[in-house]
Amino acid sequence: MKPTTMLFLASLIILSSCKKDSPKEEPASSTRLTDSTKFSRDALAYVQLTPGSYFIYKDSTTSSQDSVVVTTSLLDTLYFPGSYDFLFTYKPHTQEKFDLVLTKFTDSDQVEWFNGHADAFCDGLGINNNCNSAAVDLMEGGLFAFEGFGYSYPSNLSVAIERRTYNNVIIHDSWTPTLDINDPQYVHNIYYWAKGVGIIKRTNITTGGAVKTYTLLRNN
Repeated sequence: MKPTTMLFLASLIILSSCKKDSPKEEPASSTRLTDSTKFSRDALAYVQLTPGSYFIYKDSTTSSQDSVVVTTSLLDTLYFPGSYDFLFTYKPHTQEKFDLVLTKFTDSDQVEWFNGHADAFCDGLGINNNCNSAAVDLMEGGLFAFEGFGYSYPSNLSVAIERRTYNNVIIHDSWTPTLDINDPQYVHNIYYWAKGVGIIKRTNITTGGAVKTYTLLRNN
């Protein structure tokens, strides 16, 4: 074999050994997707709070003040590749999800005061050709803490709490109707949500009808 031929082959071997692996194919960009599901922005305005903001509530049973901080308020978008089952074929699509956590802080401890999660669904499928008005069905411990029925939220209700009047208020009950009030697992929460503010009042009814109410004194 000629020296020039051997040099050429050696060069090829060196180049091939230095060649980087080809990058793996990335998921399709959401801008190229046909289907996406987003929450109603009118409904989100009630529950999407600013992380780090605080609320001071008065405990009706002790008249003490509870300091509650928004530790999580996350609106995120999930990507789902195409799939199919025996009934439907699903195109690649995106779907919004939302998490809200309020944490109560004391001098020595911190506990979750509220923990809710919602997934965006339209027509029960979560995929509806760029649906942008999904309900914000915010679940807390398996119960609806806020049901955002989507589209718009024209609330004309005004509520006065602790010498302050809040407009555009939604009142929502969450409880397990199959449980008797004397059942040890019984819980019934009544939430007052003000648009652009969050929870302004929460009434918690537990076993035997014991009632505790939290009313908002101030917030930032």
